[in-house]
Order: sequence, then structure tokens, then C-alpha cells
Amino acid sequence: RRSSQSSLLDDKRTGQILSFVVLPLLLIAALLLPPVSLIQRIGDLGTTRVSEEGGVISDPDGTQVIFQPGTIAEPFRASLTSVPRVTFLEGSAGKDLLEAAKAIPESLVAKSPFYQLSLRGTAPSEATWVSRIPNDSEPYETLDVYTWENDLQRWQWLPHNIVVSEDGSQDDLIESASPAIPQAFMVMQTNPQPALASLDLAQAAELSAEGRNVLSEVHPTGLSLGADGTVTGSLDATFDQLGSSFAVIPVIRNHDGPIVRTDLFNNMLVDEAQRNAHVDTLVNLAVGSLYKGLDIDYRGLDRNLRGEYLQFLKELADRLHQEGKVLHVRVEAGSQVADDRFDTGAYDWRPIGLIADTVKIPAPVDPRAYVPGGQFDALLRYAVGQIDRFKVRMVFGGQSIELAGAYLLPKTYNDALQPLIGRIAADTAVVEPGKPLNLALVSTRPTSGLVYDPNLGTYVYRYQDEQGNARTVWLENAASMNHKFETLKKYNAQGFTLEKLPADGLDVDLWPLMRNFQQGQLQDIKSNFLVEWTIRDANGQTVSEVRPLGDANFAVAAPNQPGALQVEAAIKDRGQVLAMANTGDTIAVATYTPTPTPTPVFTPTPTPSPTPEFALATANNNANARSGPSTAYPRVAQLTSGQSYRITGQNDAGTWWQLLVDDKGVWVSGDLVTVAGNAEGVAIVEVAPPPTAVPVAAAPKTAAPAGNLPASGTGYFGYGI
Repeated sequence: RRSSQSSLLDDKRTGQILSFVVLPLLLIAALLLPPVSLIQRIGDLGTTRVSEEGGVISDPDGTQVIFQPGTIAEPFRASLTSVPRVTFLEGSAGKDLLEAAKAIPESLVAKSPFYQLSLRGTAPSEATWVSRIPNDSEPYETLDVYTWENDLQRWQWLPHNIVVSEDGSQDDLIESASPAIPQAFMVMQTNPQPALASLDLAQAAELSAEGRNVLSEVHPTGLSLGADGTVTGSLDATFDQLGSSFAVIPVIRNHDGPIVRTDLFNNMLVDEAQRNAHVDTLVNLAVGSLYKGLDIDYRGLDRNLRGEYLQFLKELADRLHQEGKVLHVRVEAGSQVADDRFDTGAYDWRPIGLIADTVKIPAPVDPRAYVPGGQFDALLRYAVGQIDRFKVRMVFGGQSIELAGAYLLPKTYNDALQPLIGRIAADTAVVEPGKPLNLALVSTRPTSGLVYDPNLGTYVYRYQDEQGNARTVWLENAASMNHKFETLKKYNAQGFTLEKLPADGLDVDLWPLMRNFQQGQLQDIKSNFLVEWTIRDANGQTVSEVRPLGDANFAVAAPNQPGALQVEAAIKDRGQVLAMANTGDTIAVATYTPTPTPTPVFTPTPTPSPTPEFALATANNNANARSGPSTAYPRVAQLTSGQSYRITGQNDAGTWWQLLVDDKGVWVSGDLVTVAGNAEGVAIVEVAPPPTAVPVAAAPKTAAPAGNLPASGTGYFGYGI
């Protein structure tokens, strides 16, 4: 019986142990031990599992992070959360985010919520963020994407692309794909920063005093990559003596005109010893000469050596940054392959942009690329998505462009103008004293005339070459550069570099334009092309006349002094002489030979004739005659000194007389003639108002003094008004 009771007690204790000890322990072990523990289950709450096939995680506002197949080594879990923009900026989202909000630079303005990505497991090799563009984010040209690097306590720019709905039926999106998956994401609007203006220059003497006060940087040329990692050539030493208003950053190249030394470039990249020697040489150059940094312009990169090139740039940038120097890198021009995409060849813009302090991108050579919304706009949109816009510097050639067949040929300003100007031609090689001399600019190659194209912001004309082929010339000057700067300004880029000074440096508005661009205050510039004629007689007396380039013909009365005439035609724009027309054939004023007077024969004294019923005006000197009674009317004839003319009318004030000259009625001021006859009976003649005057450019300040000669623009030698 006892054994039976004992057995029952033992069974009861065993049940209690099983119920209250063993089973709970087993349950706890099942929850905590692999393969799926309670801790892991709790941690998985709010996350999404992403398999090797890829996946998408989303925020309630529609922002997504996309993981593509092929980027995932093994499944992982991810979550996406967001902090409203106002909450983030107020600093009420936690201490860490308060530091992030405080660290936003003045160049950026937060536009979106602050998104945070959490990953558990092995992270994929790449991910793409996609977010709707906030409503108050215009203009899109200035939008960027940034991530907060908490360990470094800094905001870092991210490459991105803007996708605009063509018909407006869908949201406009901004997306960012990066190998290094950012743990945070925020859309920022960029503020314009003071732009940088720089110039490539071989000789310091070519830089004017005004230019020294405008440019941010000057890039002396003359150094080249040499064999075995050396640097050859020399720089103009006087650059350091121009003053300290700009920084000096020399350019090192592997090309001279059309010759590109890819052999030296490739050898340096593949040979580690040469590469190290080249880096040492470059750093010593920058430090030893106290330059702000260096500008690397190496062309013809082999696609197979892209990795070695990036390694060279990284080593050079690290060494220069240790010395407080900067690195500029010029890439080659990309070719457009889609509306929003360019093929940049062997030069990978993204990693170059992460390494260099400035990335110099050649602007399109073809002037037709600068139509609003054209290739230049597309290039800038693409560039600021691949490179931090505050590192993007556009490089402009600065020369006029001629289209010959399929080729675009750079031209100096003088060469670009020559087919349009032609040569000086006269209607006669010998002109009698006082007779009209007609002058013109004649081109042996027919031209269309110079016109302004508002879509391209430049002046353009067409002509036929000696073989009869059509050619088109676009002029590059301050007006066309202003149009390009207007587009560049929209993107808040770092600035620009000029390889050559537009208009051969002669444009009076060029330096003020650069200064205005740096200050963000561009103003419209229009050219005013004129032809200034200058005729000098044998005594050195001169007459000048200013005519529009499109209507350059000029008529002048030959002087009384016989001898050769010197005729010049200067092409001017806004008061500055740009080019001189080619001189034509020699023009001479004939020597006046009087006709012998026969011996008079005695005749009886005639009976005096009665005073004529009409009045006569005798010219006191050679005088100009006009189409109306004031100097506002154009000149139409000349009166010869001592010659008498019949008076046919007068103006209401009685100060001008209408005379009959060559069967035409012309007008002359009463001060220039002596009147005889019945002047009281001369009728008053009503005349139509004078034509509207065409604005005439002022004579150049450098013109030789005229002494007691008539005022510039009269077109006559001492012939009064």
C-alpha cells in the first residue's frame, strides 16, 4: 500500500516537473535557439525579407528602395522609415538627427523628409533609391540628393537622375543608384554660389589689367607629360608677378595640338615605378612653386586602363590634399546617346568626380547645341547628376566656328569676319575734284549678310568658298558668351574655363560679362557691327563716315587737292575696332587743267537787261545741298563756289532757299549763298518731315585729331552744312 501511495506521489512530482520545468525549458529553447529565435523574430518586426530574386521596400509616402537581382549574395531583411522635414529641421527627431540638421551647409535647402534605411544580413552590392520630387522643388535643374554620414558627421552628395513625366500623368521622380548603399537619403535644393572664372593662358603678357581683377584662376600652359614619369616644358615665370587677385594652377598635358602622346600616358599608368615617379614630380611642382594646385589634361585614355587611371588620380589627389593643394581633372567630351544620357568613353565621370576637386568638361563645339533645351542643356543635366555640381566646370573654346561640310573649324575673330568684310572697291580709279566718289565693301564670295539668331544667342552668316561650297560662320563674342552663361547659371555649377578669349580679346564687354557672371547678375548684350570709313587726301585732311555693316556703301565728294587718296574701312562693334577691310586699288584725284580762254573780241556795250523776275543764289564757297530745309535731311548735291542757281522757293522761316540744280529742287542754308534778284516774291514751299536718323557710333578714341577739318561723318571736304 505504501509502495502504491509512493508511486502515486512520484508520478505527481514527475508531472509537475514536466509541466513547470521541462516543458517551459523546451519552449524557451525553441524560441531562443536557431534556426529561428525569438530575438530574431522580434527584430524582424517591421522589416521586409529580400531574396536573391530582388525586391522593393517602400515608405508610406511612396519612396522606394529597389534591390535588383544579381546584386544580392544571400537573403537579407530591410526596413525604410522617414522623418518629416519639419520635424527633422526642428531637431525633435533625436540627438543624432539634430546634429545632421545643424550640419546642412548654406548651399543646400532640405526639400524632402529624411529617409533612413536599415539592413540586416549581408548587404547587396547596389541599391536604387526612388522618391517623388516634392511639390516646392522648382527649378529641377538645381535639385540634388545627399546622404548623412553619421560616423564622419558630414553630408555627402549622391549621383542621381531626374525623371520627368512627359504628359504629367505620373509623378516626377528623382532616383539615385550607388554601389555604396547610403543609410540615409534626402532631396536638397542647391543655392547658387560665387562662380569661378578661369582662363588657359600661355603668356602672362596676354592678360590685361582688367582681366587680372576679374579672373578667379589662371591656368598657365606649357608643361607636358614626359618619358619615365617626368614633366617637360616650361611656364612663363611672370605669372607669379601679376598680383595675388587670382590663383595660379598650371596645366599638364599629354598633347600638343592634334598630336596626343598616348604612348607616354599608357606607359606611366601600367608601370608602377613610372606612376609613383610622376606623382612625386607633380606634387613637388605644386609645392615647390607655391601653386594652388594642378590641372591634369591627359587625353586618349585606353578603356582597359580606366582602373589604373583612377588609381593614379587617387594617389595624386591624396598627396596634393595632404599639402593643402587642389586637383583639377579635365575629361574628354562625351557623346549624347539619349535625351538624358552621354557616353563618356574611358573617362568614368562618377569616380573622377569623387576624387578631384574640379572636373572640367568640354562644352559642345557646335553653336547649334546652345538652342534652349538643346544639347548643352542636356549635357549640364547629365553632368550635375554624375558629379557634384559644385565641382563641375565647363570649358569653352572661345573661338568663332565655321561649318565646312561636316567639319566644325575654330576661327579667330579676324579670320571669321574676313569673308563678310571683303575688300574696299571704288566706282572709279581716277576722280575729278569735287565729283562724287562711291565706295563699297565687296566680297568675292557671296554672303548672306550678318544676322542675329536669338535661339543660339549668336551672330551668323553664310558664304560660298572658292569651290562654290556653302559655309556657315558663327561669331563668338560677349553676346554669344552671355547666352551660354545664362544656361550655365541655371545649374549652379562651379564655373567655367576659357581656352581662348572670345573676339580675340577685343570685345569691350567681355571682362564686365565675366564679373557679372561671378556675381550672378547677367545682363543682355547685343552687338552693333558698323563700318567706319576714313578717307585721307594728299594734304593729310581726313573725312570719316560710319555706316551699318549691312549697308556699308559710302559716297563722298572728292577733294579739290589732286593726288592719291588713302581709304580705310574698319569693322567696329560697340566702339572697338575688330578688323580692317583689305585695301583695294589706288584711287587718285585728277589734276585740274583749266580750258584756255580765247582773246576777247570787242563788242558794243549791250543795252542793260532788266532785272530778272526770279531770284538767283550764288554759292559763297563749295557747299552741300540737301533734300530739305535743315541738316536733318540727307545731302543730295553740291554747289560750286561762284556758281549761280535759280531760287524756286524758301522755307517758312526764310532761312533756307530751294534752288534748281540739275533740274531738281535742292535746299541750301541762306548763310552759304548771296541772293540777287526778286527774293521778295519767292514762294514758301512745304516739305515733308526729315527721315528718322539712324544711330551712329561715336568715333574711336584712338582716331587721329582732325584739326580744323569738318566733323566726322560729313562725307565732304570743307563743304559746309
